[in-house]
Amino acid sequence: ASFAETFQAILEKPDGIGLLPIENAYRGPVYDVLDLLTASPLSIWAEA
Repeated sequence: ASFAETFQAILEKPDGIGLLPIENAYRGPVYDVLDLLTASPLSIWAEA
């Protein structure tokens, strides 16, 4: 698996990995950043 695929798997099931537990407090910001990185410019503009 590529790094991106591994990273995605961790985000999809953070509690099931064990090696990299992600606390609840950090999940929101992490998902927000990923949304920004993966969103199209149009969707970013629409949300602004």
